[in-house]
Amino acid sequence: MIILDRIPIFIAVAEELSFSRAAERLGRTQSAVSQSIALLEEELETKLFIRESKQIRLTEPGEILFKESCASLGHMESALLQISDWRGLKRGTLRIGISPTVGSSLLPPVIEIFCRKYQGIDLQVMEILSDNAPDALHSGIIDIAFGILPDNASHLKQILLMKRQSVLVSRDKIIPVEGDTYFEKTLGDYPFIISGTGMLSRKTADNLFSHWIKRPRILMTCSNLGIIRKMILKGLGVGILPEPFIAEDLACKDLYAIPFQQEGKIEHAGVIYSPENEKIPAVRELLQSVREYYQISKE
Repeated sequence: MIILDRIPIFIAVAEELSFSRAAERLGRTQSAVSQSIALLEEELETKLFIRESKQIRLTEPGEILFKESCASLGHMESALLQISDWRGLKRGTLRIGISPTVGSSLLPPVIEIFCRKYQGIDLQVMEILSDNAPDALHSGIIDIAFGILPDNASHLKQILLMKRQSVLVSRDKIIPVEGDTYFEKTLGDYPFIISGTGMLSRKTADNLFSHWIKRPRILMTCSNLGIIRKMILKGLGVGILPEPFIAEDLACKDLYAIPFQQEGKIEHAGVIYSPENEKIPAVRELLQSVREYYQISKE
């Protein structure tokens, strides 16, 4: 709007109460300043200044416009300062989606590096199934995701950080029956604790059970892998969990893995983000932290 273009000139005149001093301050001619104020008064159909010989003063509408214009200008300056701080990573919000399994192991060391540099960023971390991460990125629910890399998401960029498979685990060491390829004879009488629909370890379980003639004993279905792990540790059943999730338990022999031939491919885990989000300063710097920790060169 033309009126908005004239406001800075109006403020200068109102503060100086002099056309000549306002012109000098703005680096314009006095006639240009006077003409701008005259046009502003014409557009508003209101006198803003009372001119008395060599002095001027604000009218009541002029006082109103001056007060509100200064407040608006202050808000604008504040907004520009906040944008500058956002660009400089002194403030802002970064929304990170993590899968319940690999995300929790991939993210913490990266966050440690990031937070040492950018303490003003508000990090909002939320659990999202890997299958749902592309849609969450597209809809703007999250800015970046850590989880299983999707197969059909050519519009997204990915960084591979880990390869994994799910493993059959139990509290006690179980010796598979010879020739029992799919463990129906070995585990047919054991109760199973399995993950929820859509989770990758559940897909592995469903694939295994598809080869069984007898229906498996399902003690419980749960979407919280931590709860599943604790129940298996208590000896309440056996289950299928991602190897990185229970790596420490396996190393300490609190849990035992039962090796089995999986028909599914090895899962690739890492970072998923959109090319547009890479323009967000916080996303860009988090990716730099990923590359720094995992020693990955930028493409």
